[in-house]
Amino acid sequence: MAFARSSFTYAAIQKPDEEVIRNRLRELAQVRRRFGYRRLHTMLQREGFTVNHKRILRLYRLENLSIRIRRRKKLTAVARVELLHATKPNQRWSMDFLQDALHDGRRIKAFPNENWFTGLDHARRIIEDWRVDYNSQRPHSSLNYMTPEEFLRQEMAQNETKNSRL
Repeated sequence: MAFARSSFTYAAIQKPDEEVIRNRLRELAQVRRRFGYRRLHTMLQREGFTVNHKRILRLYRLENLSIRIRRRKKLTAVARVELLHATKPNQRWSMDFLQDALHDGRRIKAFPNENWFTGLDHARRIIEDWRVDYNSQRPHSSLNYMTPEEFLRQEMAQNETKNSRL
């Protein structure tokens, strides 16, 4: 097997913006711990970086930013003991909180369990911040990596153009 002589002396050239992109990717991943490289790529594009998704994946792996897969806890087959009911206000607080189901039975978890609340006002403030972020900043893969607000604006613009044609 023969190799070209230049193959032995090849040195990869680092692009000048590589370190900037790498630092910003690391910063975004620290803030958005549950985002994978695709969502982080979308966030970088919104900030004005013109970067290929394969390059982001390579940098994502180099920075060792991969998301840890949460394993489901195995449930025991033992009958559960009924929980005691509270006899007065604020006797018991539950931490797993804000889970709901849609009309068709699908469960939605409305808030991550990463926060501790010091009171009701604190919980309301954190939840409102999360709601605003979820609807205006977070790209959704089901909406072609647009935010719900961007998707709504696009749909309204399309409906206006359809109505103007009639």
